Amino acid sequence: MRTVYIQNALNSGELSPLLNARDDFDRYQSGVAKMRNWVPLPYGGARTRFGLQWVAQTKDNGVAYLIPFEVSTLQAYIVEAGDFYFRFYADGGRIFDLTSNITNVVVNGAACQVESGAPHGLSNGNYVSVSGVLGVPGANGEFTVAVVDANNFTLVGSVFSGAYVSGGNWYRPYEIVSPYSIADVRAVKFAQSADTLYLAHQSYQPRKLTRTGITTFAVNTISFIDGPYMDKNTTATTITPSATSGAITLTASASLFNANHVGSLWRLQHSSTWGYAQVTSYTSPTVVNATVINTFGAATATANWREGSWSTFRGFPAAVTIFEQRLSWGSSPSEPQTTWLSTVSSYEDMTPSSTAGVVAASDAVTYKLGSNKVNTIQWMLGSKQLFLGTVGEEVVLKGASDAAVSATNPPVVSSGSSDGSAAIQAIKISSTTVFVQRSGREVRGLQFNFDLDDFQTQELSIIAEHFLRNNSILQMSWQPRPDHTLWMVRDDGALLSLTYYPIEKVQGWALHNTSGSFLSVATVPSTDLTSNQSWYVVERLVGGATKRFVEVQNATVAVDACLLYTGAAVTSVAGLGHLEGRTVKIIGNGAVYDDQVVTGGSVSLKYGDALGPAATSIIVGLAQTPNPLITSLRPAYKDNNGSVRNRFKHWASVEVALFETVGLTINTDTQIQYRKPGDPMDTAVPVFTGDKKVANLGWSKDGTITIEQTQPLPAVVLGYFGDLNVGD
Repeated sequence: MRTVYIQNALNSGELSPLLNARDDFDRYQSGVAKMRNWVPLPYGGARTRFGLQWVAQTKDNGVAYLIPFEVSTLQAYIVEAGDFYFRFYADGGRIFDLTSNITNVVVNGAACQVESGAPHGLSNGNYVSVSGVLGVPGANGEFTVAVVDANNFTLVGSVFSGAYVSGGNWYRPYEIVSPYSIADVRAVKFAQSADTLYLAHQSYQPRKLTRTGITTFAVNTISFIDGPYMDKNTTATTITPSATSGAITLTASASLFNANHVGSLWRLQHSSTWGYAQVTSYTSPTVVNATVINTFGAATATANWREGSWSTFRGFPAAVTIFEQRLSWGSSPSEPQTTWLSTVSSYEDMTPSSTAGVVAASDAVTYKLGSNKVNTIQWMLGSKQLFLGTVGEEVVLKGASDAAVSATNPPVVSSGSSDGSAAIQAIKISSTTVFVQRSGREVRGLQFNFDLDDFQTQELSIIAEHFLRNNSILQMSWQPRPDHTLWMVRDDGALLSLTYYPIEKVQGWALHNTSGSFLSVATVPSTDLTSNQSWYVVERLVGGATKRFVEVQNATVAVDACLLYTGAAVTSVAGLGHLEGRTVKIIGNGAVYDDQVVTGGSVSLKYGDALGPAATSIIVGLAQTPNPLITSLRPAYKDNNGSVRNRFKHWASVEVALFETVGLTINTDTQIQYRKPGDPMDTAVPVFTGDKKVANLGWSKDGTITIEQTQPLPAVVLGYFGDLNVGD
């Protein structure tokens, strides 16, 4: 029996194999059996994953993670956070603070000695990135330097070979010291206010990263004003200050202090007066030295005291967000269920009351979650309410009677769900708070249900549960434009995408691989503000060694770790030392050249045995691995004989609806024409928009079709349809 079958959407993405028999499921009609290196589109179709442009190798080729830092509507940065350092990226490239041209490279021992075109200003041990040197390939890369004189320096660890021909520039990456070891960087949470990024980790005193210029960043510990504090003392232990001001000692009537209390705050009440001091050094369990910040009411013993909540002894908050003009922190090791809110519009002021003990509405707020079990706060997200994800449940905090939370209007908390959260920052998408369940193997969305008058969650990953059946999520990043995509790095180095547009009921998953492993992802607005741009740290094998690169998404390319050349017509491209020995794809002026192996940091443009033709716009990079591929689900419907699911099927013809596409194959047979280098340059094959027809695909019970992009070119598939014959 013949029918015209149509699937006019693919944006439910790859469905779990457990749904293969659910042709009654509404998403079945817009889903596929496999979607690899394609992204479901909100409009209905799917496009090949954007390629990745190489930017830099991480410092010392070490593991690093990315932090987005959007200073203003005009400037956004990516922070490379590695082992005790931060480096910075903007406008598609890395930020440098010193640079000059190179006039010569000579041998110094076995290493390369560089002559700078101007006094270099470098110091021993500085890092420089060198590129564009011709004739001495060992000089290109990133090295530490040993200064020879004002104009010369040696690239430590480089190997000299060849003879300098010309060219080259050196750059010093702008870098600042960070307090975080690489073992702890992934757990750092952050919240941004204009040009300040607040940083939280339970093992480190809270910090702030501030930006005051293009190459002027600083990380500083935060000196909080008057707090926050633990509950008021209820024991008989007293504390006696030696004086009411200045440098003093605090003496306890029983063992109280620890060497790790240095830096902690202590608030003491004498009569009706509260003052506080900061510990400067430790003497014994009963004596510490301190500096008075707010004058004490007397120099006498008092049992009315409060210990600061945060110290090396008590630990520091693990989460941070901004809520109702208050900087909000959560979950220290000593108080895992507590959240602390600053005074209004003064983010570093944690004053709980006046010195007279009078509490004002704008004062800081401390709130401890009530629960019959320890619910460590894993993440915080400020919105109309303050959302808290804990190990055992998700809760929503707001002011009583829908008024703002204040010191005189204590918070009220309602339960959002009892799913439990992983220690991965949640993301607000439309009206949904998206978080990772504590197993790391579910992505859930928390929303307010008006019918139930309560919050409830749904599992967003259930339709593609196979992606997380044996693996967990390590990091998430939301890219609202162009395609409403949530990117997730998986623990095996794969990348997952969820196209999520709830207002249109779009929810589609896909799996993405590269020649290597994804380690980190972060997203900031693009330079022209028309879209958002995702950045990645990717681990790749080059020359038998593991290399770690920072790469940025580029919508105009379909290869990874690539470099772009634009200029005079050439038949070779240099500067590819980061891919030395790798086989690469080459696209010149829209034409696909033969694959080449990078040798000496360069490749030639060849087609067959011939060199060239020359090109003015060239892309060189690694093929997306595997090729972008879509496999359809079985056609499933009923005819006069019942379900066609398990009956033999034959596509007399199938047509795939395409948009601005070249080079696609359908069932490995028909390939849409793509331009070859030998074609006349003034008759380029245009991108194809329309329906591509393939005839007589044979008989099978599955009746599936496979769409694959075997060329390093972008493609968009909108849907497919055709004449389907079904056996009796």
